[in-house]
Amino acid sequence: MNSALFMTIWFILLLIALILHKQLGLDKYPIIRYSVIGLMVLVFISGILVMFTGISFGTSKWSEEYGWHVDYMGYEEIHTYSTGESQRIALIDTGVSDFQEVTNLIAFVDSDGVDYNGHGTMMYSIIKGHEDEVLGIAPNAEINSIKVMDFEESITPENLTKAIEKAINLESTVISLSLGSYLYSESVSKAIDLALDQGITVVSSTGDFESADMLFPASKSGVISVGSISDNMKVSNFTNAPNEAVINAPGDGIKSVLNNKEIEYNFGTSQATALISGYVALLRDYAIQEGVDLTNEDISSLLTVINNSKTDYINAFSKLTEERGQNSFR
Repeated sequence: MNSALFMTIWFILLLIALILHKQLGLDKYPIIRYSVIGLMVLVFISGILVMFTGISFGTSKWSEEYGWHVDYMGYEEIHTYSTGESQRIALIDTGVSDFQEVTNLIAFVDSDGVDYNGHGTMMYSIIKGHEDEVLGIAPNAEINSIKVMDFEESITPENLTKAIEKAINLESTVISLSLGSYLYSESVSKAIDLALDQGITVVSSTGDFESADMLFPASKSGVISVGSISDNMKVSNFTNAPNEAVINAPGDGIKSVLNNKEIEYNFGTSQATALISGYVALLRDYAIQEGVDLTNEDISSLLTVINNSKTDYINAFSKLTEERGQNSFR
């Protein structure tokens, strides 16, 4: 609960109790009178603490400033394990904005890699952050921006295939695909197989159409398929095939920046996919630090354990070292 709202409710209830105890003549009893005075002092001290220290009830200052997913995934804690330094994420999308730094800027549509739509800019900011306004999940990971969608977000299998192949050539470690189609593509499937064979993790969104059918390439075996949950910790109603997803991650009300630098809270399995792409980069980087041979099967297994509430995003890092060498995480 928001701190200010909590304090307001607390104060109103105390005021009602104070009025009632006088009307009922209970103030003539010392124990009741002193208890009410004590509660009034407690409310006053609590108000001072909230105003000057940022203490909150139920949510942290980070959550109130950057969004509920920051607390839910435990950014403050997971960043003590990794911020993604050794990882290079291929963001295959609508491009990025000129105020966003990338390692490589590639375009298979339009004449440049600039984002005229805004979607790719949002995904980048979810992964890397934006100034002091958006907190990125993997702020120190590198980004290979590969533009495959134009302003209308139209995309061809040919361009997506070339983008995945380019991501491989650019030594990406994670491929983030906040896109999809109900149509299968053999060339895209083969490109993904090539990426998986080289140990690259491919992450893709299940879709935002309230359908039981998952979009391709999220539906492809070996791909980390990502659905969305909302701040009530339940699957977002727009999510395609949530029961078949490897993981349903925060995707509703996610803070990000648009290509005009405006800050907005948006929703979609795209947002959830960007978050998981960044989170996977953290897992991979931490595994390197600890000398753990982390496979894509391990990553999928670990995300499934998180999805089944058998662990959380923070404790998953401990599992990497505690359960190393086992066939799967539990």
